[in-house]
Amino acid sequence: MEKKILHQTPSVFIRTHVRQNNDSESVSDGKLVIFKNSHGVFIEWQPYQPKEKHDEWEVVGVQRNNQGQSQQSNGTSATNKGHLPIPHSHIINFNIQDLRSFKKSKPTSGIPFLIFILNCGTTYPALHFHRGGTSDFLSAMKQHISYEQKDQTLFIVKDNSKALYKSLEELDVMSDQRSSIQGITQGFAKISRVKDTIEKFLSPNSNSVGNMEDIVNQNEEMYVSIEDDFDQNGFAVVSTGVYKPPDLADKLPIQRKSPLNPEQWSKLMDTEGRVKDPENLKDIIFRGGVDHSIRKEVWKFLLGYYSWDSNYKSRSDQRKAKVDDYFRMKLQWKSISKEQETRFSQIRDMKNLIDKDVNRTDRTHEYYVEKKNVDVLYDVLMTYVMYNFDLSYVQGMSDLLAPILALMENEVDAFWSFAGFMEIVQHNFDKDQAGMRNQLLQLQTLIKFYDPEFYRYLMQHDSCNMYFCFRWLLIIFKREFKFPEIMRLWEVYWTMNPCPNFQLLLCVAVLLDAKQTIINSRFGFTEILRHINDMSYKIELEPMLKEAEAIYLQLCSYEALPENVASIFGIQVQRSGKAPSVQPSPTFPRSPKSSKPSPSNNHLAPDHGESI
Repeated sequence: MEKKILHQTPSVFIRTHVRQNNDSESVSDGKLVIFKNSHGVFIEWQPYQPKEKHDEWEVVGVQRNNQGQSQQSNGTSATNKGHLPIPHSHIINFNIQDLRSFKKSKPTSGIPFLIFILNCGTTYPALHFHRGGTSDFLSAMKQHISYEQKDQTLFIVKDNSKALYKSLEELDVMSDQRSSIQGITQGFAKISRVKDTIEKFLSPNSNSVGNMEDIVNQNEEMYVSIEDDFDQNGFAVVSTGVYKPPDLADKLPIQRKSPLNPEQWSKLMDTEGRVKDPENLKDIIFRGGVDHSIRKEVWKFLLGYYSWDSNYKSRSDQRKAKVDDYFRMKLQWKSISKEQETRFSQIRDMKNLIDKDVNRTDRTHEYYVEKKNVDVLYDVLMTYVMYNFDLSYVQGMSDLLAPILALMENEVDAFWSFAGFMEIVQHNFDKDQAGMRNQLLQLQTLIKFYDPEFYRYLMQHDSCNMYFCFRWLLIIFKREFKFPEIMRLWEVYWTMNPCPNFQLLLCVAVLLDAKQTIINSRFGFTEILRHINDMSYKIELEPMLKEAEAIYLQLCSYEALPENVASIFGIQVQRSGKAPSVQPSPTFPRSPKSSKPSPSNNHLAPDHGESI
């Protein structure tokens, strides 16, 4: 394959010493080249004297063909007194578009050097420019990529959204939409200018990762931190150091209980139909969920369909009003003629999008085998467009509605229950995606504090962005559990016990359950995504609920809990003098309730089982 040399810098050395023996050093001289071929622009370090592969060592002079396979050059072996062979992890040949960031030596650090970090997490050894030339080389790089300086030594490549694309492609977050992706893509399009690529990766048929580039260097036995494991002269210091986790108390045993049953439910009501103690009711639901026979009624309280202080009569009156409200909104879009639609692109696009989504949402579930129920799913979502013009419809909402409609078996009840659910999670569908970005950052903060060793591994494999949890958070684990389990999970989540953002604790519990598989298998970013996808319908809910609560109790008991972690869950940290302390309640270390809005009372509709 013909290569065109765009720039080259001579006398660029790779030098590595081992922390346990500073006298042991490997040195190899070569040139750093930027070249172009039919597959793109590449950066490659080429040794002047290519070394033969020897035992576990591999030559540096490696070319990669268009399938990503290595092609080795011939050479002679080196001795310890001269140039040492270069380990497999030090092969340097990559497409410049795969560069995530790089580090440059400080002006006072002696021989200048560069360290390249790729999207997949690979961190190459320092390249020492013995005859100078770093500025010229960076200028040549800038002809092909854009980067910005973050601090004195760190430079970040701009428009680097490949990790997000891989996450959306692998996890099949939602279906495709060509005219407008609205909430999901518009926010992330601000990070990247390739919106069309994101739209393609939202296709429901995009689970395959066969077209994704392989993660390189999977056989490395040691990993080098991009922040901590280079000395002041740029030497790659090979170490197996482990981050020390916080000194948390042992996990308390968590007991899950039986679901709220009809007898309990009846006793929790007074003679007029008011719930006597809503907080006690929520605690019962958090501990065990709701028996399916009364789920239809109880969910209406959890979702704001009924107010907690409503009685039988007020609920009956409200429901009659809400039946009228629903059908008035439904008539608004039903009465738009085909001719009007030709001049009303927003409605036309919404109809097309919702029609696509409902016809591939839970079609294997027995309730949606019947076409008439799919039609009701469509009608409820279209009516929600009229109810919430600002948010409208965003892909993923059909996933949230489907179990609610299957349970309620009533169009009006399903609509107002769904509207209540959307009040809780509507920030997930913000057009600028601020809500999703914030949750991913909070999850990153939590993992970094709670299990720094795992966080370090994720960081080294370009996975600490937590994009592989995107689908979990967006639709609250809807595609990870079957209907009975997701109903149980959602009703636990809706109690807002024991804290806001309980879904993040559940993410941590599931990730830590998969931690050893990820680390022992040395999964890179792509493999982690595939593994997360393969976990769908295989997660055991009850153990994960126990683990999530146990983690929360550990955090509550930790006196030195950082404020950035405590604030995620509303944990009150009292600081007096030097030592902070956490003040849980005497009965249960519950943090203040979430400030998430709920539907106003005039949107609530009671019923006594009547249908429309």
